[in-house]
Amino acid sequence: MTMTAVLLFWAAALWLEGAAGLHTDSVVLAVALTVTLGRGRWWADRRGRLTALALLPPAAAVCAVLSRLLAAHYWIGAALFTAGLALAIWIRR
Repeated sequence: MTMTAVLLFWAAALWLEGAAGLHTDSVVLAVALTVTLGRGRWWADRRGRLTALALLPPAAAVCAVLSRLLAAHYWIGAALFTAGLALAIWIRR
């Protein structure tokens, strides 16, 4: 089911990229968002789903800022990426 949704969103994003003159990152973001929502906390209670929904936009904003930082100042961006990934793993454990 998730792979069907991924392929549909990939095709729609690919068409939209060509029609609107967007960059390839829009296709990647569409697929990543579909996989994230497909593996999300839909089995959780209502509060868990609302929490996941509320945390997705700030997480996407942090990723966007981090990608620009990686492009402009590679070593600082790489260090922050590594620290953020280590922190996420530590919190989850």
